[in-house]
Amino acid sequence: MRYFPFLIILFFTSCIGTDEVDAPIVGESIEIDREQVSLLIGDQTTVNAAYFNRYGAEEEVQLIWSTADKEIATIDLSGTVTAVGAGQTQAVAAYGAVESYPVLITVVENENDVAQVSLSSGAGSQISVGQEITLTVEVFNVLGDPITGLDVTYTALDPDYLSVDQNGVATGIANGFGRIVASVDGIQSNTLGIQVGQTSRSGTFSGANGYDATGTTELFIADNGDLMLRLNSDFDTDFALGTYIYLSNSTSGSVTRNEGLEIQEVTTGGSHLFNVSAIDSDITIDDFNYVIVLCKPATITFGYAQLD
Repeated sequence: MRYFPFLIILFFTSCIGTDEVDAPIVGESIEIDREQVSLLIGDQTTVNAAYFNRYGAEEEVQLIWSTADKEIATIDLSGTVTAVGAGQTQAVAAYGAVESYPVLITVVENENDVAQVSLSSGAGSQISVGQEITLTVEVFNVLGDPITGLDVTYTALDPDYLSVDQNGVATGIANGFGRIVASVDGIQSNTLGIQVGQTSRSGTFSGANGYDATGTTELFIADNGDLMLRLNSDFDTDFALGTYIYLSNSTSGSVTRNEGLEIQEVTTGGSHLFNVSAIDSDITIDDFNYVIVLCKPATITFGYAQLD
């Protein structure tokens, strides 16, 4: 019994974590107000963008805009695009290592040229493996007037997951995120992303090693293709300083810490949302089978949920 106070001190000092605010990591992002811009040579327009920090809060920062080909279009720090020469290029806004989704800029010489190709799916952004859907293409000139009767070429950028024939019929090949583009008269469309197959895995927490963990969790793919982890509002667990959420293929604390993916420290129960793709963009929905509650410094598993 004379060792008991020492063991208590050892346990609590070994679970000291960080002093970070317990807010969900959703990942830094820059959001833009449109995906495509079409202009006549010499014309200008402005693209608006907003920066959101790793906790999803908007911040006023100076974004750095750039275009891939300045002989087609330039863009200044305020997001004003100037059309220089005929063709297509892309513009992105950046803050540090974070970049926006690219804006597709098309510059044409006259009002009757193909200036915008819009590709969409009436089936939404998710299909099952083996499912076929017919895509829709709309073509416009720089004034926004529709153009009909032109040939369309389709290209699958991720053929291992999603294929497309030249009639615009897309087919789900395997679980994953696939992208397709269309082109008309050499003018490329927006990139259409479609999730194929399983988009969500869920589990229920159980306690481990004498500790309690309850509630449910979900690993899912968002509409933009990012992999997200949610601890639902019913989540609760025993806490010590240095309690972290991990993705793992083992319930062992040592294996999880060495081979799993660290998500974030948590200090409260309830709902939490984490952007797994912002932590490691290579992780897929099938890579891990457990969500682990881990006392990281002591390498003790407090609880786990097996993902179905």
